[in-house]
Amino acid sequence: MHVKYINSATVVVESNGIKVLCDPWLVDGAYYGSWCHYPPLDINIEDFFDIDYIYISHVHPDHLNIETLSQFPKNIPILIHDYEQKFVSRILGMIGFEKIIEIGHKKVLTLGNNFSIEILAADNCDPEKCGLFLGCSVGPGHSKSLSIDTIAVFNSKDSVVVNTNDCPYDLATDVCRYIKSKYKEIDLLLVGYLGAGPFPQCFPDINEDEKIIACENKKNNFFNQTIKFITALEPQTFIPFAGKYTLAGTLHKLNKWRGNPEQEELYSDFLPLLDRKNINSHMLLLDRDFEINVKDRNVPSNYKKINTYEKDKYIINNLSKRKFTYQSEEIIQESLLYELLNKAQDRKLNMQKIYNFYSNWNLYLEVDNKLLIRVPYVKEKIEIDAKLNNDIPWIKVGVDLNMLSAIMKRKAHWNNLEIGSHLKFYRSEDTYVRGIHHFLSFFHA
Repeated sequence: MHVKYINSATVVVESNGIKVLCDPWLVDGAYYGSWCHYPPLDINIEDFFDIDYIYISHVHPDHLNIETLSQFPKNIPILIHDYEQKFVSRILGMIGFEKIIEIGHKKVLTLGNNFSIEILAADNCDPEKCGLFLGCSVGPGHSKSLSIDTIAVFNSKDSVVVNTNDCPYDLATDVCRYIKSKYKEIDLLLVGYLGAGPFPQCFPDINEDEKIIACENKKNNFFNQTIKFITALEPQTFIPFAGKYTLAGTLHKLNKWRGNPEQEELYSDFLPLLDRKNINSHMLLLDRDFEINVKDRNVPSNYKKINTYEKDKYIINNLSKRKFTYQSEEIIQESLLYELLNKAQDRKLNMQKIYNFYSNWNLYLEVDNKLLIRVPYVKEKIEIDAKLNNDIPWIKVGVDLNMLSAIMKRKAHWNNLEIGSHLKFYRSEDTYVRGIHHFLSFFHA
């Protein structure tokens, strides 16, 4: 088996002439334009048209990238997990793909001679770990997985490759035990060492000293999660990958506060952690378009350290000028917007009723840094042109009117805006109320 690293979570896995392209994100501008690549992409998508399958791990746009997939021939079979919720398959169908193969949990699909894939759901449910309010499981009450993330196992006659994508380890402990028990020796592990999210870069009230500490803690948490995967699966070799992005447009100044380590920090900060834990797996850092034979355990890393001056210059001269997709969105007229906001509140409250979630916290939408809209989490209507009530705990989310219009039209989603660093967050107290964030996802018309 051979693996060719392309970028972020995009790799090609090949065995006996059968090629599987994993999570192709080959076009700048994921998450409504804010996520871009560095070094700049120099890729001809047509060079990948000879692949036999495309594997999509989950719905997030740096993995299921519509702009990239739209350019591929639509007769290429797509491999996905058989989710109970059909978001992934519906999007792929809308793009026009003709053959979407949904693989059940712990089911194996043969791809070619002595070459197979198993797509496993990360369903060791713990809402505290994934940030969701609702639990999900494969088991009683659910015939299929409700999870977002999946892990793929590629198995050939002579080697095993495990691709963890964006899976949080604490949601995948049972799956890791299953993989290790079934496949015994893991030759290559593709494992994340980064993560997305708005903290701390999207919290303007956090001072610089606090952000430095938060970034260091965030980096260490990512590293510790990577070590958990390596410890559980004991691969001969592992490649840290996935989640690599550079913020563009007006958000480019937030890059330094994302808490995502550069690859060279894997040498300086991560390897010592492995040594202290007596982990013998070989770390392999790769630049783009480098192919390895999975069984070759003496392949040297070919990663070249980023020139930070050149990167900063590219961000200022190129990425900072990019526009976000919602910035050209036609603004909804005021009377219609208020009508849609009230419909969105009814929708959110209906979902809260199903799960009996109510809160005394208020959520305020601060539109264009001037208009406050109060969104209660009890059975009340929204309040337009509200005043901040400091007697009740609150969360304030900064949006602009174009963005809010796109949300109400279902052209943008709160979750992807949050991951893309488009939202600003303020809190009356340093408390995370999971349900507030989760049910905001249902606040659209």
